[in-house]
Amino acid sequence: MKKKEIIISVAIAFVLSLIMLLVTQSKGSGNMIVDKSSKNKALKSQNTENIQDKKLEKSVNEDEKDQIDVKESTDNSGEKKIESSEIAVYISGEVKSPQVVRMKTGDRLVDAVEKCGGMTKDADLNAVNLALLLKDEAHYIIPKIGEEKITSAKSNANTVSVGDSEINQSSSNTESSNSKVNINTADKTALMSLPSIGEKTAQKIIDYRENVGKFNAKEDLKNVSGIGDKKYSKLEELITVD
Repeated sequence: MKKKEIIISVAIAFVLSLIMLLVTQSKGSGNMIVDKSSKNKALKSQNTENIQDKKLEKSVNEDEKDQIDVKESTDNSGEKKIESSEIAVYISGEVKSPQVVRMKTGDRLVDAVEKCGGMTKDADLNAVNLALLLKDEAHYIIPKIGEEKITSAKSNANTVSVGDSEINQSSSNTESSNSKVNINTADKTALMSLPSIGEKTAQKIIDYRENVGKFNAKEDLKNVSGIGDKKYSKLEELITVD
């Protein structure tokens, strides 16, 4: 009888141990499933955040690109605007360095004169309107003290008499288009009013008259150093020897 009870007790203990083992394994498996599910959720959440970050980064890059394009467009427009606002004028007469100078739209005669080194001591300050607005392709002559107004014709160009602030255009002014510079009597300022004739060339013309004699024909002007066929072709219709 006792032996039977012992066997039953052992069997019950075995069964209880087996049940506890199964319960423990079941809990562990449940925890593993929960852990795995949590990891999957965390991984999925991280992937979602990465995708959102990439979309945001792409959007930011596109915005930056658009801003760069807008800036470049603005810069290009600004450059074109600056280029289109540049003008060129010829300043001669009583300035220290007669020359063609590049200015900006809205600049005044005083600005161009300063670029030419300023006026000479012989310039007639009372006859000069330094507040004149500059015009593209115009020729401004600074007069000498006691000098009369000189108007000369120029093909497709403006001659501005600074003394009385008048502009004479050959294409629309019959009187100006008919006037010519007499290369036998013109002074340096009058000669410099001709296209392509600067201070040095004008002086060479005067020196030629003094050393060689007057010009008998207009073509004789080519005898002056620095005046070839090309330059003479620009002067032929604007000069006279009579």
